[in-house]
This record gives sequence, C-alpha cells and structure tokens, in this order.
Amino acid sequence: MEREPDELAATPHQSDADRPPVGEPLVVSRHNPGARPAWTGSAGVPAGAAEPAAAPVASMEGRVAVVTAATGTLGVALAAEMVGRGARVLLVDDDLDGLLDVVDSLAPARAVPVRCDLGSDADVAAACDFVTRSTAVDVVVHVGRHDGDDAEVRPVGRDVLDDRYRADVRGPLGLIDGLSPVTASAPTVVLVDPPRSTRDPWGSVATDLVVEHLPVRDGVRVTRATCSEDLDPAEFAGAVIDLLGR
Repeated sequence: MEREPDELAATPHQSDADRPPVGEPLVVSRHNPGARPAWTGSAGVPAGAAEPAAAPVASMEGRVAVVTAATGTLGVALAAEMVGRGARVLLVDDDLDGLLDVVDSLAPARAVPVRCDLGSDADVAAACDFVTRSTAVDVVVHVGRHDGDDAEVRPVGRDVLDDRYRADVRGPLGLIDGLSPVTASAPTVVLVDPPRSTRDPWGSVATDLVVEHLPVRDGVRVTRATCSEDLDPAEFAGAVIDLLGR
C-alpha cells in the first residue's frame, strides 16, 4: 500500500455516467441548505489597486466521500468543505439526531446520513452493505476520537479498553475494508487526528493502530493529518481537501 503522509496525489474518479447514484437517505431531512458568504477581498488592498488573484481551489466535483464522526466539530467541517467543492458525502455517526442537523446545514441532495456505531460489528456491516449497494467511493475520511483536555479521566479497565478498541480501531478498519469492493481504482484514505489530549492520549494511539493494520492494497493512498488545538476546524478542513486535489 502506497503511503504519502505529507502529500496526496490526485486520485482518478469515475465519470457521472459510470457512477451509480447515491442511495436514498435513510431518513427524511428538513431542507435547509447552508449559505457560504462570498469573499470580499482583503481590507488591506489600497484603493484602486487590483485585488490579488485568489488561490486555486481544489474541486471535488463528481467524487463521493465517506466521513466518520460526522457530527463532531472536525467531521462537520470536513463534510462541509467537501460538499462546498462539489462532492457527495455519506455521513457516518451513531448520533441520528446530530446527523439530521448536519444534513440540514449542508445541501441535503449531496449529504446522506448513515447511522452507524463503529463499536458494533453489526452496524459496521450494515453501513458497508448500504454504501456498497448505493455508490462508488473515492475518499474515506476517518476522524479519530477526541475527548478534550477537560474530559473526566477515569481508570481504564479491561472492559473500557475493549470498548475503545472496538470503536476506535476495529470499527474503522472494518469500515474501510468493507467499502473496498466499491472504492475507486486509486482510492484515498485520510486518517484525521483531532487535537491531542494531554490527559488522555488514546486518540492518537488508536490512529497509530489503524495505520499499522490497514489492509494492504495496490493503489490505495493513505495520509494522516493532525489538527492542532489552536487551528480553526474550517481552515484545517480546507487544507486537507486541498491536498486531495493535488
């Protein structure tokens, strides 16, 4: 498996004519597409001077992406960025109400909620079955756990460790592997580390384990991106998606 931790190459994708349509949403969504304000230019540009050329924005038109932890801050930011650039996104999370809210904030025609608890083998299998019957997939974005530095630290017993392993390692691996029948010829897997907690470093450890145990397949490109605590999630999402377009 080819790994490019610092940069993603462009991944070919199928034309709209060849791609099966995204399946019907699992639930009916309220229609409330979000609007993005237009860029008004830099306030520091002198009067009469030409506005600087905007940096090219990587398009994701025609691509389909799967995003986990889709109701969390980073998951929402990544999904919004991809939808804004023309992608269709399948949102994976175990919070159904939260998924509905995220779909409402995006363009419902381009966002499909998939309720799935990654800690449940049955849920993962059902999600993979739904996606593989519905669409081809170009990009899988897995967002790791982030409990925050203010989260209560509890002793980690065997049961808790087993639950974390199932949800944060085994589940994501099962999802990525289960989607392989419908991934593009050169699919991209993005593993996102949320801001690291100094009190509970499990999130980054779990991502390490996912990286180590990803199924090896020719053509799969894997990248890992870490969001620092002081970085705006929308800026982070934009930088990650820019890499996908290179």
